[in-house]
Amino acid sequence: MEKNVGEQDREIRDMVKRADKNLDRTGAFRRETLNRLIDLTHSRHSTLKCFAAGHIRLFFKDFPDLEEEAINAVYDLCEDQVSKVRIEGYSAIVQVSREQKKWVKRNADVLVQLLQSDEPDEVGVVKKALLEHLDMDPPVTLGVLCDQIVPPNEPMDDEEQQIRDRLRSLVISFLTGEAKRTILRHASRQGSEVEDVLVDELLVTIPSLSNTETQNIVKELLLSLPSYKVLSSRGQKLLQVLLDKAKGCLRDDTRSGAPSLKTTRFFLDLASFLTVEKRVASPAELLRFNCQCLGKMTLSGLPQDDYIYFIQSTAQALSASEEVHREHPDSNTDVQLASLREQVVTTSPTLVNLLAQSKLPSLQSWRACETILQACLHRKSEAGWTVPANLTSSLDDIQGYGERQVRGENRNTIDSVQRLIRLLVPSSDKSDPPATAATSPKKTNGAPANRPLVETGIHSLPARPMTDPPPTRRLNAPTRPRAERTDNSSVQPESGIAIRGAQNATLAGPSTASNKRESVAEDSSRSAKKARKSVGNADGAPSLLSRLATINGSSTPPTPSNRRSDIKQSVAPVLNTMDLDEIPAGGFSIRGAANRSEGSDTMSMPRTSSSLLDRMKSADILPTSDRGSWKKRKRGRA
Repeated sequence: MEKNVGEQDREIRDMVKRADKNLDRTGAFRRETLNRLIDLTHSRHSTLKCFAAGHIRLFFKDFPDLEEEAINAVYDLCEDQVSKVRIEGYSAIVQVSREQKKWVKRNADVLVQLLQSDEPDEVGVVKKALLEHLDMDPPVTLGVLCDQIVPPNEPMDDEEQQIRDRLRSLVISFLTGEAKRTILRHASRQGSEVEDVLVDELLVTIPSLSNTETQNIVKELLLSLPSYKVLSSRGQKLLQVLLDKAKGCLRDDTRSGAPSLKTTRFFLDLASFLTVEKRVASPAELLRFNCQCLGKMTLSGLPQDDYIYFIQSTAQALSASEEVHREHPDSNTDVQLASLREQVVTTSPTLVNLLAQSKLPSLQSWRACETILQACLHRKSEAGWTVPANLTSSLDDIQGYGERQVRGENRNTIDSVQRLIRLLVPSSDKSDPPATAATSPKKTNGAPANRPLVETGIHSLPARPMTDPPPTRRLNAPTRPRAERTDNSSVQPESGIAIRGAQNATLAGPSTASNKRESVAEDSSRSAKKARKSVGNADGAPSLLSRLATINGSSTPPTPSNRRSDIKQSVAPVLNTMDLDEIPAGGFSIRGAANRSEGSDTMSMPRTSSSLLDRMKSADILPTSDRGSWKKRKRGRA
């Protein structure tokens, strides 16, 4: 007959108490007690199971032949139907591992499997048990945890794969969460065994992890280790793992019907975080990767957001490489950086053109443009590089965007870009616009049009000195002799407009010729003959004939009969060198007007008569009475 639970409980308690005091640690009584505890793990009573779970540890290490049976009994408790019993079993695992370190690895593996429990309270106990195993043997326990992350080599069915994926996610969450502090405490020294195990195992697992898992492992765990606090070889290894992953993603992304950087950007972000922000790996490696990609893909075929991202990533890597080289100069690094910089400059027309097409929507775009232009300016100053024409046109567009953009926080960067553009493409290097009729200066016989003809050395009539204003004209006043009228008609009006013959004198204003006729009427004592003799000195000013004589180098004034031939001879060379659109100093004279109409082929003016009288008749501006009186006087002289 089976004893009740109370009797069994009193019996096992008394037995354990006596065995623990027994000096024969490997004696029969102690062995019997251990066997009794193993049997109670299969009892129907939870209280007995819990008591057995808590006391197996006392006799476990004294009987190696019973260790396997005892540890399996503990594992059975962890799978019991009662939660309280299971929790006691988790604690028993920790006690057994503490008594015998050789069981740490196996027990840690069991505890990892128990992370899949659906009971939150039990999961908490399991995690606590794993942390205690980390303290007992950090390298071994970390190895067990990482083994659950590494994908298995043998194939698995769908159900097994799902279980494996879920467990991997739980382990990563534990490593980057509850276990992080414990791990860092044991891996506080760079190059320690714990750090070596963790880094080596995780670098192997990263290629098989999802994006989120990779990010958690890298940012939350690896970069917290001492080896990833400074630039190191381990940082370079981690960067290479990420770039290898990015390379595969880029190949898949660009092979699709709609090329993009959908998955590649994730790993490039991590690589940039590692090299540009944290500086635990050389940014030149990221720059080299980007330059290689530029030679294998067409950026313009990507969506705008993707190619702008790639240009910014390249520019950030170049800028970080320049800074690292300045802080840690090295001849080998200098050669590598120069080569990479040259590759960026070679592709700069494409990069800058794409930035110009996007109209530089963000501060990062302006900074990327600034970095690329600095590389171009460096090459121009060092190697005499010539800015390509297609790059110049893109720079003009960017300069226009900068002038129209509301600066704000972008002000310093935009100003820097504008300055770099001016240094790369000075205004003197830009081709001047072709001269037009509105902008090109006119020239007269090789001299600028804005200079007076007197200054250019062109022969022209000397200006006649100004005389006192003539008296007011009276109607029907007798006219003066022909020579005097002809002489006085050369006076220039105040407006400066050329007077074509005597008829324009009336249209342009009070003429000197009319005023002279009025003065003759008032002075009745002067004869016509005397007037003809003194015509060259009328009103005390030099006459037309005297001025013509001066130009021709003759002191004798020409007679009216040969005046026209003299005028033609003296004016002909002037007309060949004058600009017809210019007004010479002193204005045009009668001889100039006549000669322009007769000798110039470019003038649109109608051809006039050869004599002054005929021109005056054609103009119909002389009164009839004046014409008759003039004819009478002519007959009288004859």
